Amino acid sequence: MIRQAKEQDCHGLYNLSIELLRNHENQGENTWISFENFQGLIKEGFVKFYVIIEENVESADGGYEFEQRPAKSRSVVVEEKADGYVAFMDDYDVYFGGPGILVDQFYVKEECRGKGYGKKLLNEVYKQALAQDAKYIKLFFQEREDRNIIYKRLGYKNYSSSAPFHRLLEIYRPCNIRQILGLDVFDDFNRTRKKTKHSRIQISQYKEGDYNYIVKHLKLLSDLENKENCQFPSPDLVVVAKYPSEPHPPSEQSTKLYVKKLLGPEWMGVNGDPWVIQTEISEISKARDSTLQICGFVERPSICCWLGHKLTFSNFVGDLSLINKDLIVGRVRYWNPEWGPILAVDFEVSADEGEPTAENNVLVRTLKSLGPIDEDKWNCAILEEKQIRSNLVKETR
Repeated sequence: MIRQAKEQDCHGLYNLSIELLRNHENQGENTWISFENFQGLIKEGFVKFYVIIEENVESADGGYEFEQRPAKSRSVVVEEKADGYVAFMDDYDVYFGGPGILVDQFYVKEECRGKGYGKKLLNEVYKQALAQDAKYIKLFFQEREDRNIIYKRLGYKNYSSSAPFHRLLEIYRPCNIRQILGLDVFDDFNRTRKKTKHSRIQISQYKEGDYNYIVKHLKLLSDLENKENCQFPSPDLVVVAKYPSEPHPPSEQSTKLYVKKLLGPEWMGVNGDPWVIQTEISEISKARDSTLQICGFVERPSICCWLGHKLTFSNFVGDLSLINKDLIVGRVRYWNPEWGPILAVDFEVSADEGEPTAENNVLVRTLKSLGPIDEDKWNCAILEEKQIRSNLVKETR
């Protein structure tokens, strides 16, 4: 039997999650999340857990054989045991079509493999993906040939070993965020915690040396965001522009005028296709003179079920020399009140492996210059919408 996880499944799922961790290299023997916080993730609902259950029916009576009793007088106890599970959540990736699903954990106990449990669990993900018009299913797996073969057989494409050569770099755990970024996420969260959501479109500005910076946020509505009374934030498309300082500090009005002057009036209320917006950012970055630098990226709330809440950056475009330590810290602090405490910061970077783009080279160099960024050879596998439908049809025949 497969169903969505209940409170009674928490202990079993937590133990399976630890088993899964121990099946990976360089991840330690125990998760960094406590049982109580893991239980909180299941109750929170941002991550959906589906579990495959084995039911054992036993007699609750003593005495002679259970089977010999009249049916009406039989008393039974049904014991449920989790043999495997899948944990997944909403995702957003411009490169792969926009809204999608990210599978964070997928595991079947070793003694239960070969029974089709894994396909049945993934079938629940396929159903959810099609129900919410997801364009893809994404997952990351450690670089191992046996896993690559399994996912290839299921129709997934490895986009880490082929274009666009998707790489995952990560600042994992609060102690490393403090060491690398100089930010205590717990202290920051406790000081700035608030319940209000970020606005649909937001423009902020600040000055650094002889330059002004404009940061523009466009909220990308996800399936979760469209649900009534949903408490979860959706991703942002962020545009960062840098230009020489004016004689006087910029006011809100002067900033808006400058945005219109540099980028055109449509950028003040931009609400178009994110792919088109990112293409325009790239073109502006290449075409304008050196007085304007501009870049864009997507940032989204996410979860690692071995750790807790995290923030993921992806879909980088434009002049990525603008992305530095101060900007990253500012972005984490922007999200920490609403989604914190943020316990990890991920960077999904795509670049042609044979001839990497200058922009992504700059970004990777910047990230690695900050400190010991984790890069444990996680491969990115994508199941595209057409293949999702095909897999679901195969399983329902």
